[in-house]
Amino acid sequence: MSTAELESKLSARAGDEELSAAQLEKLQIFAQMKRRPNFGAKADSIVLRKFSAVDPDEATICRQGEAGYTAFYILTTEDLLGLRRAQLEDATAQPNAPRLAWLEREVQSLEQRSARPAEKAGVNDRVAALASLSIGQAAAVAPPSGWWGKLTRALFGAASLVRDEGPRMIPIDGPSDIDSSALRAAMQEGDLFGEMSCLTRSPRSATVSVTRDWYLLEFTRDVLDQMQRDEGYKSRMDAIYRDRVLAGHLRRLSLFEYLSDAQFAELCQQVELINFQPGEIVFDEHEPSDCIYVVRSGLVKVLKNVSALIRADELTPAVCKQVVEQLAAEAAPESAVGKVVKLLPAAYKQSGEAAPDVASALNALIKLSTLPAAFGKKLPDILKAVSSEALTALAAQLDEDPKAWPEVDLRRFNRALIAAVFPGTIAARPSAPGPRRTLAYLTRGDFLGEMGVMSGESRSATCVAFDHPDSGQKEAKGPAGIAPPRVELVKIDAKAFHALAQKTPALQARVQQVVAERTKDTSERVAAAPGEARAPVQSSPRYEELGLFQGQKLMLIDLDRCTRCGDCVQACINTHADGRTRLYLDGPRFGRFLVPLTCRECLDPVCMIGCPVGAINRGDNGQIVIRDWCIGCSLCAEQCPYGSIQMHGLFDWEKPKTADAAHEAEKEKEKELSRAVVCDLCSTLPGQSPACVTHCPHDAAIRIDARSEIAAAVVRR
Repeated sequence: MSTAELESKLSARAGDEELSAAQLEKLQIFAQMKRRPNFGAKADSIVLRKFSAVDPDEATICRQGEAGYTAFYILTTEDLLGLRRAQLEDATAQPNAPRLAWLEREVQSLEQRSARPAEKAGVNDRVAALASLSIGQAAAVAPPSGWWGKLTRALFGAASLVRDEGPRMIPIDGPSDIDSSALRAAMQEGDLFGEMSCLTRSPRSATVSVTRDWYLLEFTRDVLDQMQRDEGYKSRMDAIYRDRVLAGHLRRLSLFEYLSDAQFAELCQQVELINFQPGEIVFDEHEPSDCIYVVRSGLVKVLKNVSALIRADELTPAVCKQVVEQLAAEAAPESAVGKVVKLLPAAYKQSGEAAPDVASALNALIKLSTLPAAFGKKLPDILKAVSSEALTALAAQLDEDPKAWPEVDLRRFNRALIAAVFPGTIAARPSAPGPRRTLAYLTRGDFLGEMGVMSGESRSATCVAFDHPDSGQKEAKGPAGIAPPRVELVKIDAKAFHALAQKTPALQARVQQVVAERTKDTSERVAAAPGEARAPVQSSPRYEELGLFQGQKLMLIDLDRCTRCGDCVQACINTHADGRTRLYLDGPRFGRFLVPLTCRECLDPVCMIGCPVGAINRGDNGQIVIRDWCIGCSLCAEQCPYGSIQMHGLFDWEKPKTADAAHEAEKEKEKELSRAVVCDLCSTLPGQSPACVTHCPHDAAIRIDARSEIAAAVVRR
């Protein structure tokens, strides 16, 4: 069997049918696409399945809480009728009596169903519920009475006595929300569900079962990725995301638990989904605070004292007058000033001499990604065109190609460039009250920008869309190239947020509490000089360089305690049936700790991006899982920035068997086959405790959440 034949195969079910590309393209979900998936290459990633309502096991499509990596489409009567007619025609050409009789009965039954008038909904099973979504949820409990109730209220408050019933409608990964009292919803023919679990590798949000025998198309992430390239389908998916996921995601945040259903519905109509590429600035310190952001996916890095923007208080009246005169002068187009004036946005060319106006005009230039290109495409050309000691010193820290610069560095360079073009106006480097600081790494569910919005002041820090160290520099791999990971944020306008906060004192109090906590934390981090005991470990350049902030289950080995006995590696080998280790005692050092090569359960796992057969995803315990249909392309291993995924040759019992032993060429190919292997955090063991940690006889190995526990771990040990 060739490598191409090892495409992703979904677990087999009785009655599965593999459809041809021509048959798939005629289904309604694909027929309306201008850019259809390449079904010829994805034949094993998409299967037609029959589910029977008679047997409970056969009726269940997916279960709430289990790991999800596929999506489902419920065929319409027209879909199935067209498919059976085509199959009947093929069966007539190649007679097969039993199948021919079965297809004739199927076509007759479907034609009768198709002919039923839709307006008679009471008897038309085409518009009746075809599948049922159901979820489990803890019910509210009545407050205890008597002396026990009084004691509980005195100790914990009245709020502890009644569980929050939550919103009336619960958003799930299906075509409709679920009523919180009924805990059920219905689906009909033509519905699509499960795509959010398929895309985000999140657990199934509901249990789905058929209410009558019917057919569903199940497909993996690689097919869904191709479907999203069709603009029409992508726009429908964006609408689905807003309806199903966005509202539910926001609702689960403690920030919005105080809103009524009506207030929350109003908020959802005013939010916006914004995407940022790694290295892009979300907002900069000193900018106006016009909105709050909530992280939907990816990472955001919060920095202090890195902004290159010009503050109005840096400009004197004389400087403002000088800048305005130079901007308004009839400068030669090829002069340095002329090149800058040409790029200045039209809205700022007629700005007044007030300091805020001039600062805004100059900041518009600082933010321009095209400013360096006006003087040359490469750094040496720019330095020849504009001579400046500050530019030369800064250039020594940067890549020769300005297109490769992160936006923070681009703005630093642009400021120094403008200072050289307009000598005597602004300083090439902004004055800062202290050294550059990393304040936090924010991930899914965290919010940012609330401090300036609540205080009415400018942004107090710079927030940057963040990526794994160096992973953004890797060459794209795979059949269509792998796009770098992006950061997805939900934007809430400041006016809309203030309006809701005024109506909801509890919400306002909660945000003010968060602001106070973050203000205190920021003050402590900024006040601590580098190297001081109170300076956070997370602020060290080494912490960021090694990407330790990504580790939700980061493994560290205390080299002062480790005796190099190798018991941790042996425990890993003994734990897995294939006898392969998932732990390698090699890697970078962080202080006295070794950061070994093993999975750290990243906040933002780029290893899962672009798998051509959808074989890598998250398991029920959050661990990274590589499925049996891995084709050994090594894309995940190449994309992991930390060397946590290893490629291993297949054992004989793992290799596919060729149909004819005489095919020596095929047998030679088998020898080259390999499979990706990654640490599963011992999620299959009772208690799910990593064997590498529990079997260390010297207490040298630990697993921690690096964002919150690394400082305590370093001090404690």
